[in-house]
Amino acid sequence: MTFEGDAAYTFTVAGHPATIEGEFIRSSFSQSNSDVFGGYAMGQVSLFDAPKAGDLDLFLRYDFVSLGQDAILKRAHQSAIRTGLNYNLPFTGKLASLHIEYAHNGVSGPAAIVAQNNPSDEVRIGLRVSLQRYTRH
Repeated sequence: MTFEGDAAYTFTVAGHPATIEGEFIRSSFSQSNSDVFGGYAMGQVSLFDAPKAGDLDLFLRYDFVSLGQDAILKRAHQSAIRTGLNYNLPFTGKLASLHIEYAHNGVSGPAAIVAQNNPSDEVRIGLRVSLQRYTRH
């Protein structure tokens, strides 16, 4: 069984569109007697949006996940702080974007669930192409 909810609010900051959004999900798995819940909270602001220049959004996001199993007393927890930018390329109708992201991850929990609990950093750089137009605000 899964429950999911999300919300977003868009407003302007110094004349630029900004969005605060969040999502929560909770799932139970009866065959493994386990459950997971988590979600994220994110703030994003658009620096510019022009057909010939594309558009550039900056974001800051906090992710969290908690996993538990009936046979294990303690839960495992994972979290990440992410920041970066999404640049929708000009002349693509917001169907192609360059996404650059840095994240600092942390994980903790019992050894039966978590193999290693050292914090880690990651950098993602990707070119995204979609059949659905990127619209946030």
